[in-house]
Amino acid sequence: MAAYDSGDFEAARREFAADDSPEASFYLGRIFDLGQGAPRDPDLAARYYGIARGGGFTGSGSQGVRFRWYLSAAERGDASSQARVGEMYLEGDGVKKDAQQAEQWLLKAAKNDYAPAQCSLYEFYSNGSGGKKDPVLALSWLHRAADGDYVKALTTLAVLNYRGEGVTQDKAEAARLYTRAAAQGDVNAAYSLGVMYYQGDGVCQDYCKAARLFDFTARRGDAAAQGLLGFLYDNGWCVPRDKFTAAMWYLAAARGGNGQAQYNFAVMCLNGELGRTDRNMGLEFMEKAAANGIAEARDALGKLR
Repeated sequence: MAAYDSGDFEAARREFAADDSPEASFYLGRIFDLGQGAPRDPDLAARYYGIARGGGFTGSGSQGVRFRWYLSAAERGDASSQARVGEMYLEGDGVKKDAQQAEQWLLKAAKNDYAPAQCSLYEFYSNGSGGKKDPVLALSWLHRAADGDYVKALTTLAVLNYRGEGVTQDKAEAARLYTRAAAQGDVNAAYSLGVMYYQGDGVCQDYCKAARLFDFTARRGDAAAQGLLGFLYDNGWCVPRDKFTAAMWYLAAARGGNGQAQYNFAVMCLNGELGRTDRNMGLEFMEKAAANGIAEARDALGKLR
């Protein structure tokens, strides 16, 4: 099912062919019926559908089939399947909702050191799912997942430390956690850490570190990072002062909907900072910035009009 759901129909077909269950026959029928990873073959599809029906499977509950297969793997000790079964019980996905069963299966996976399940238990006990709200137990599972360098746990714990939610506020610890997540390529963690260095918030202000982090996230499409990187180039803070590079990042951020970048780019166009004045483009982005709630843009439009 994992191969089928991901679109790897060739691998799915091999797995289904090795399974003599009615459910497997149904999915083989579907593969040949729809031409999924194989030429369409209505006759072969009909034969597999017939085998499935003969085995008592009508195709009226693929979610239930998925649950049974995950459950089979979970009972054999597969941690990821144990976690999936827990989530399915929690969501009522292919099975009746049952918070107690969800907890039991998530605990099995978590005790097998499966970090996603440990994070799910954090949410389970934080939200009080099934009437079991236990912030201390929730945090213990989150810490365990973070100890394994699981990115979601690292970033969640970083936010809690930064805000002081459920833990003593410790922005330096938040920065350390963001650093570990950013080292694994997490864009959100890199951006958050960059902002901390940019503002000197919980860490010593360091525009050079901020610039490197913003460059990493900006190149991956983060509009806020693009806008701040443009500002660093605009002012020459730990990077060469370069109006054209600044404008490039401002424009990228502006097109991504960043109001401050729209305003900054509009100012550059109106002031001729790129070699010539472009009033039309300047007004276009000034209006966008004003619509995004930038007060300076609203004031500038009043004067320009």
